[in-house]
Amino acid sequence: MIERCEMIRNAGFEPGSYAFLIDGTTAGWMAVQTLRRKYPDVFIHFHRAGHGAFTRPENPIGYSVLVLSKFARLAGASGIHTGTAGVGKMAGDKAEDVTAAEGIRYMKKTGHIFEQSWGTIPETDKDFVALVQRDEDNEEVLTDDSWRAIKTCCPIISGGLNPTLLKPFIDLMGNVDFITTMGAGCHAHPKGTQSGAKALVQACEAYQKGVDIHEYAKNKPELAEAIEFFEKPSTKEKMKTLMLTAVATLFALGCAQKKANTHTSYQKTEQMTENQQMDNEVMDEEEPQSKTYIYFAGGCFWGTEHFFKQIRGVLATEVGYANGNRDKAPTYEQVCEGNTNFAETVKVTYNPQLIDLRKLIDLYFKIIDPTSLNKQGNDRGTQYRTGIYYTDATEKPLIEKAIRQLATQYTKPIVVEVLPLRNFYKAEEYHQAYLDKNPNGYCHISPAMFELARKANPAPTKYKRPAESELRKLLTPEQYAVTQESATERPFANEYWNEYREGIYVDITTGEPLFISTDKFESGCGWPSFSKPISKKLITEKTDTSHQMVRTEVRSTLGDAHLGHVFNDGPKELGGLRYCINSASLRFIPKENMEKEGYGEYLKLLKKE
Repeated sequence: MIERCEMIRNAGFEPGSYAFLIDGTTAGWMAVQTLRRKYPDVFIHFHRAGHGAFTRPENPIGYSVLVLSKFARLAGASGIHTGTAGVGKMAGDKAEDVTAAEGIRYMKKTGHIFEQSWGTIPETDKDFVALVQRDEDNEEVLTDDSWRAIKTCCPIISGGLNPTLLKPFIDLMGNVDFITTMGAGCHAHPKGTQSGAKALVQACEAYQKGVDIHEYAKNKPELAEAIEFFEKPSTKEKMKTLMLTAVATLFALGCAQKKANTHTSYQKTEQMTENQQMDNEVMDEEEPQSKTYIYFAGGCFWGTEHFFKQIRGVLATEVGYANGNRDKAPTYEQVCEGNTNFAETVKVTYNPQLIDLRKLIDLYFKIIDPTSLNKQGNDRGTQYRTGIYYTDATEKPLIEKAIRQLATQYTKPIVVEVLPLRNFYKAEEYHQAYLDKNPNGYCHISPAMFELARKANPAPTKYKRPAESELRKLLTPEQYAVTQESATERPFANEYWNEYREGIYVDITTGEPLFISTDKFESGCGWPSFSKPISKKLITEKTDTSHQMVRTEVRSTLGDAHLGHVFNDGPKELGGLRYCINSASLRFIPKENMEKEGYGEYLKLLKKE
């Protein structure tokens, strides 16, 4: 404990800019007291995980949260956890949680088991028996005694709060001073943590100004997206079970901006696009017999380009300015002035043998509001209009048919242009592949759409995921628990942690190849460790907030089987990553059996340079 505290203290933070969090219930009162004595000026955050075993009202021999907070303050805590009074995901009500918060803040309240109050020990009264009697008579006898360190303490609220719940929760708490740690309310923002922090700040501003957050969000894109996300019924259900323990700061960091106006931040979740090749990619798509072009205008071309890059069958993308009224290439600044009539457009080069135009159009419709004129996301102006520009007149009927079918889904008119391409000028180089070069750059498209694009046109595969009933027959109980229920096997007691033979590791559920032995290394963690998968396409990385940790989960793309987690503590000479994988998720095929079992094409990966 002390080593961790010293590590934080020696990390270069300014005094007062950091705090220590300790689970006082499991660590014990002496641990809290030790921290206070050694670090008298550091804020100590007292977490009370597990306190329900002692503080439930139905427990006849327990004590209330107020007694718990009294002990915590005696030990030296600066702030103490309490509930969200039913406003967040945690159970509770005003009578219980608000009372607890007020008790922590003001030190005198009625508990749910017995009356309890405490305050000052008069310097003139040292009669212990008398003090006990006075305490039993509910007199304030322990207020403001510095020797015993029973000082005013701050309630710390966590448990599923987010910007949409800020006002109702503050209104419920009344005048109680408190700190809130909005983990999910920040990190679950669709545009990432940075935008989540800004949304929380904006919600605070709205509350302080007495403005409804929906009204305040009209010119605050981060708050608008937070409201849309957190008010969805599906999101509310997920937030009930989501546990994010990282404390979210309410101070917004800088945001990469495209222009001087406010923009949201695109948090990149996967660095490798679907059609990018890994260095050790085994199967390359055949050289296309033909290729063709289509031009899409869909608001800011940064996100539109990044979306189309993910789609299998798209060979190349290029951002530029289309169908303007000038006969030479404009600058970005000229386009932004709004008098050139150019639209920010993406030239999409694709292989019609791998994906057809109608599929591309249908995917394009998923990232635009087709009824919004000269506006997509937070971007406004004629350069942000929507349009499909063709170079082959035979494509016009297909495009117009798709537009007519789209119109049946809306009550407002469709304003997507369908025109022949008159001109197209490549944009400045810094605009090309912008989100690849600037992962945190602005994007009006949700990261979920990029994931959709990656999966929209999957390559044919000989590997198939068995039905649920079949999986239960094929897998052992441990294999099923790991792959289907995200369990973790024991370290140093699994099949492949000390497997050193040459060969290939495949998905136990589908047989799809995942890892090769030449990328395996001994990490000392007790599970198989790899520097990389055979191909980034074969795995999906997701944020995992289970067990009060924030980790990156690794799942197989085809089988959707839980594999393990990826960490950034791997050998630097191998790329710095450690894919920590459960043996129960894998089947190992030795080199001598790879040809016989249908994995001969991967033998070349075993050749050492």
